[in-house]
Amino acid sequence: MRKDYWQIVVLTLVYDIVYFLSLVFATGYGIGIKCDDNQLIGYVLVIVTLLICLVSFKVKDTMYQKNVIKVMGVLIALFLILFFSGIVGSNEAMFLFTIPIIVIPIFIYMCMFHYLCFY
Repeated sequence: MRKDYWQIVVLTLVYDIVYFLSLVFATGYGIGIKCDDNQLIGYVLVIVTLLICLVSFKVKDTMYQKNVIKVMGVLIALFLILFFSGIVGSNEAMFLFTIPIIVIPIFIYMCMFHYLCFY
């Protein structure tokens, strides 16, 4: 049971890092972090997800762990909505991260479904 929880947290952290890197590369080569009006939403979502993941390391109760996992699921859904709707501005460099942005949530949601249904 604990292994599944940590697997979800680590996968969410990896997804958070991949999405952050896609935002950095979407601003242009050599520019770094640029907070445009359309990129700022993505950066805020990355920071909130990172904070939730850091808080999840302190959670010991199973009921709270399930709530943290549900919140992570909603945040990952928001990542996908921002990516596919075009709210977060992108260019060719962001599309290098298209496959990880689509594939990693599939594994996260499979692990979440297993954890929430069977524990």
